[in-house]
Amino acid sequence: MKLKLIVVSVWLLSCSNSNPASDYLRTPKTSIKGAEANPEMKDKIEEVTPVSSKTEDSDKTKEDSDESSSDPIVKNPPKETSVPDSPAENESRPKPIKFEGTLRIMPLGASFTQGTGSKKAGYRGFLHKDLDEAKIPHQFVGSNKDQPGDLPEGQTQHEGHPGYVITSETSGRAGITDNLSKWLGPKGADPQIITLLVGSNDVDINYKFDQIEQRYDAMISSLLDAEKGLKPNAILIVSTIALNSNPEKEVRTQKYNAIIKKIYDKRKAKGERIYLVDVHAKLLKSDMTDGLHANDIGYEKVGRLFTDVIKEAVAVENAK
Repeated sequence: MKLKLIVVSVWLLSCSNSNPASDYLRTPKTSIKGAEANPEMKDKIEEVTPVSSKTEDSDKTKEDSDESSSDPIVKNPPKETSVPDSPAENESRPKPIKFEGTLRIMPLGASFTQGTGSKKAGYRGFLHKDLDEAKIPHQFVGSNKDQPGDLPEGQTQHEGHPGYVITSETSGRAGITDNLSKWLGPKGADPQIITLLVGSNDVDINYKFDQIEQRYDAMISSLLDAEKGLKPNAILIVSTIALNSNPEKEVRTQKYNAIIKKIYDKRKAKGERIYLVDVHAKLLKSDMTDGLHANDIGYEKVGRLFTDVIKEAVAVENAK
């Protein structure tokens, strides 16, 4: 009986050392003793994807993803949903400026601006009166003081020069464009607002009319060009010219006025501070003394037109 107990003990000790249940829970990298002892169990275990293989594949995918996300070069960047203004376009647009205090105004042009045929300094006298009544402080500026009319002392300045054309390539005629640097350069005036009425003489003598659009546009560039213009931050109020009593000249007048409006539209679309007064549409034949100049009834109408647009322009620009 004692011998039987010893044999049973030895057998139990042998079974505890093999421990097949714990063998099945070991990782595949260790030997699977239970599977070796049972070939059928080994086949079943081999059908299962090893845990270490899945882990290695996952690690490789993660490494690939990390390398992709750390790559600083974007081969296909997303497209912009909106295209911003180019630097050139931004530079061509004048920066917002407040027009406050006493407004410096330069009447610029030829004899119509000077006020030929008027006892009231042409439209300048009526413009001054209208601005005073509207309580808008202002100061006329320019190198010329003739044809003062009844303007008060200190308000007679202007740049109205009888006989001047847009440019001076014709004998006996000086040009507005050619003198701009003198009138508006470092030693000239510094207007905030320019009222421009010019071209009547070009039309009247039929001077290089086939080039009048290019010459007029070049004059505006000399004033408003963002880089080279003399007064890119000023408000420029351009005007059509008055009707001409000569039928042939009136045809050219209407063509020229259409050119002025075309150039105005183009530059307004670019964001320049340019405004339009249509004198031709307002004046009647009875408002004229001859083919080029108005009487005081006509000049009063022109002064009122400029007053209204000055009010509008200042309000618009100050609201920006």
